[in-house]
Amino acid sequence: MNLRPAYPALADRETDATTCAWTWPPEIVRLQPGAIDLWLIDLDAPPRDAEQVLDAPERERAGRFRRAIDARRFVLGRAALRRVLAQYVGGDAASLPLAVDGHGKPTLIRGPAFNLSHSGTRALLAVCGSATVGVDIERVRPMETAVELAERFFAPGEAATIAAAPSMRRDSVFFRCWTRKEAVLKALGEGLQRDTASIDAGFGATERVVALPGAPRLVVRSFTPEPGWEGAVCVASDAPEPALRLRCFDTAVFDTVD
Repeated sequence: MNLRPAYPALADRETDATTCAWTWPPEIVRLQPGAIDLWLIDLDAPPRDAEQVLDAPERERAGRFRRAIDARRFVLGRAALRRVLAQYVGGDAASLPLAVDGHGKPTLIRGPAFNLSHSGTRALLAVCGSATVGVDIERVRPMETAVELAERFFAPGEAATIAAAPSMRRDSVFFRCWTRKEAVLKALGEGLQRDTASIDAGFGATERVVALPGAPRLVVRSFTPEPGWEGAVCVASDAPEPALRLRCFDTAVFDTVD
């Protein structure tokens, strides 16, 4: 069946997305109403005593990685997660009561909602005080099978838009849509249990409401973490108008503290 692109503007011109200007956080970090805090994590940064921040199960998990670089990036990501969350709840990062839910996701007992995503040398942490949150980051890379994958896993209109996109932009269009779907799934806490083709997450830079049977109100938004990367964040809330105002912080600030 030959479908017209549901988002034809993407096939003709660049679409806008918020480009995050990563800044140092304030000395005292507090969640703000209607805001989501994004934290960029460099997984190739120097491991500033990172392993000492982890608890025993986390260190054990790091030791199970086959490749040293994967273990190192896990340690850096988890240490950054602990250091960031400690900014919100106070106390020592190594003593935070992190638990793991049924899907293997870390959660913080009596703390704000958060979600962590990683891709290659970067990880992204989203923290939100008023709603369940999902975030995804992907490095844009060549995808020779983008059209075929979209036909299998994307909504029909999304697949048609990717097929119609200029070849030089198709990869970024694909990952724009994929990060939005991932963010929605992570906000729902379902992983890949739901058929991704049933999620019409779209491509635009503005907030989009995603309606799914039996799900709370989902609002998704795209942003550009860095040139050559795509990111998306989604909140799941029954509040009438959950805003997605982004505050973008850089965890490199922890490397400057003695």
